[in-house]
Amino acid sequence: MNYPLHEEFEFKSDRSKKDVLQTLKYNTMDGKPFQRLFFSQQGKLFCGFIRGDEFTLSRNTIFIDPTLSVIKGTIANDEDGTVIKGRVQAKLAITVGLLIIGIVVLGFFISNILNGRSLNISMFFPLNIVCLSFCYYFISFRYTAKKSIDALEKIMDANKSNA
Repeated sequence: MNYPLHEEFEFKSDRSKKDVLQTLKYNTMDGKPFQRLFFSQQGKLFCGFIRGDEFTLSRNTIFIDPTLSVIKGTIANDEDGTVIKGRVQAKLAITVGLLIIGIVVLGFFISNILNGRSLNISMFFPLNIVCLSFCYYFISFRYTAKKSIDALEKIMDANKSNA
């Protein structure tokens, strides 16, 4: 199930689990996303950690991902090959921060209305900025999540399943 800042995926690959793990390790730079700014390795699509059958990755891009989305998943054997299950989610701190700012601005807006102040255009400016920030954040998350899932699917030579 997909939520506004959470998207799940499942791939099926004909390749063996060992081969899938080797491909993922080859295309992953060990370390945190901000390390790629200083220690960039060309050709690596992802930055993160692979431990056993589980992985935590972020897409390695030339720009800083505004949502700081993270891919977490597992690799398991299947009777026809390998199944890669996972989810892309936004960093919780950024999501909570945006929600708190939105609640504070909405609280100021409501308190101005309840105190009997007349509505003028300047009252709507902070509320519009917060609404536009939310829209930008949600749209950019969807875009970066789709790009991350497509990149992972491409290197795994996998097919999306309907699960």
